[in-house]
Amino acid sequence: MLITLRGVGVRFTSEPVLERVDFTLEEGERVCLTGRNGAGKSTLLRVLSGAQPVDQGEVVRRSGLRVASLDQDIPADLSGPVGELVMRGLGPLADRLLDYERGVRAGADGKTLAQLQHALEAVGAWAGKRRVDTVLSRMGLDPAAEFVQLSGGIQRQVMLARALVGEPDVLLLDEPTNHLDIEGVTWLENLLIRARWALVFISHDRTFLDRLATRIVEMDRGRLASWPGGYADYRRRKRAALTAEQRVHRAFDKSLAQEETWIRRGVKARTTRNMGRVRALETMREEAAGRRRYEGRARLRARFGERGGRRVIEAHEVSATIAGQTVLRAFSLK
Repeated sequence: MLITLRGVGVRFTSEPVLERVDFTLEEGERVCLTGRNGAGKSTLLRVLSGAQPVDQGEVVRRSGLRVASLDQDIPADLSGPVGELVMRGLGPLADRLLDYERGVRAGADGKTLAQLQHALEAVGAWAGKRRVDTVLSRMGLDPAAEFVQLSGGIQRQVMLARALVGEPDVLLLDEPTNHLDIEGVTWLENLLIRARWALVFISHDRTFLDRLATRIVEMDRGRLASWPGGYADYRRRKRAALTAEQRVHRAFDKSLAQEETWIRRGVKARTTRNMGRVRALETMREEAAGRRRYEGRARLRARFGERGGRRVIEAHEVSATIAGQTVLRAFSLK
């Protein structure tokens, strides 16, 4: 067990984001968090990382647990060369490596450099340096570039690189494939599949999700539901669960309607026999009022006006591949 949540609740408004949530992360798991936008997926990642305090419940982490994360938001106070920021993902080793690199640039004498090099060898820092160089190279990042001068997309790549190099026990990723090209996504998939650490991630990339996830955890109306297997298994089981839930709700609503009809008939409800039925009705009303209903799919219908006389683009049965992967197949558009 790496992280356990017991009865955790987080509330920003009157309606809780997380409500009495239980969750356990085991070694080697790759868990995908799914759910509607605003359901609380990013909040749960922050709870797992320790950045978000909880209003109720308990969060238990294994002693000495190392957690690295990639958030959607980029810290406003982050600055410096890309190589240095990524190296910071190594933790305490980063300071020693940076001292050595500064000494080399400053032309330190051979004795000083030898002492620094010996200290680095003693703690295995060179392996960390090789990881930094490999990640920077594979992600196409310039170590000398200034972070603040980069676009938002490249800044997110830098933050992802920093999260990857530390080889943590738990890696938390929020939409990690955003701003990566196909080659970068494929490299990241292969890296995470081979990695020993546990992974919790949010992604709308169906292919990425299917390749990586060993378990899907859905956030729905403040609660968590765990679905072992891939996305196709999750969709099938979710449909069955929603059908069963709707059946229970219909039976409940029918019973509630019958009791409301009974009370409106003016039956003498003050007798000992009927007072229990009145109290039961009040409980049913409270339960119905507190029910958080499932939000169904949006249904959109487009209506087209008359076609204009100028044709902007027309494509017929177009296919294309990039880096060996098909990105368009028999695509037509007018």
